[in-house]
Amino acid sequence: MERFIILDGYNRNNFDYDQLFYDNIQYFLQEYKAWEKVYTSNVGALNNFDQENYLQFTPGFNGDEFKSSTDRTGLNYSSLFWDYTGEYWIEDEVPGSINKHLTMDYDFIGNDFFDLYVINDNTIELYHSASGTTYEFKGRGYIQLKNTAGKSRLIDASRVIEKEK
Repeated sequence: MERFIILDGYNRNNFDYDQLFYDNIQYFLQEYKAWEKVYTSNVGALNNFDQENYLQFTPGFNGDEFKSSTDRTGLNYSSLFWDYTGEYWIEDEVPGSINKHLTMDYDFIGNDFFDLYVINDNTIELYHSASGTTYEFKGRGYIQLKNTAGKSRLIDASRVIEKEK
């Protein structure tokens, strides 16, 4: 007997995996304990975000939350001091688009706006539109969902943190 897995409104023949990924990109940002800045472009005006070297994205009770750190790069994510916190959200550039805008709402400071691009499985690019500066961040401390038997993506899965390579 042949088995088919069908999501509401989709079937395997015309399913758009890229669209599904980008519609749920906040979960991708939450897959790492921290995102470490690995590149800052020479183009663009100086701005406060230049000093922030780590980001963390987590699910929150009333909205998704972020933290950022000005600690020097090269540290283990477990020893970071988080300097700033706030809520974040991601919106489509145009409805249904894979091009995304990231807004980081800093408590008591205001908002920062970025264009968000995924480079690969552990690298994102943020373009700070106000300054014209491009940043790249690498994910550190991948969080994989596994159940007690070590299987991924099962209903009784729990969060397990893999050691950094």
